[in-house]
Amino acid sequence: MYVCICKGVTDRAIRKAVADGGSSFAEGQKCTGVATKCGKCTRHAQMEVTEACRSLCSSSDSSFSGTLTLLPAGA
Repeated sequence: MYVCICKGVTDRAIRKAVADGGSSFAEGQKCTGVATKCGKCTRHAQMEVTEACRSLCSSSDSSFSGTLTLLPAGA
């Protein structure tokens, strides 16, 4: 499903960025461009990154209980 229409970023692209080592929303933005144009998708994109981290951590027998820090676009 598309998360960011402006940049054409899907939930799969976000999960791949996390699986490839992205551990923060800012890294997800750098890898995918999500939430770097109009910003209307920011909350949903952050939720997707957090959920991807939780899924990845649970599948690797780690625990992730926090949320990721949201940085403004271009920070």
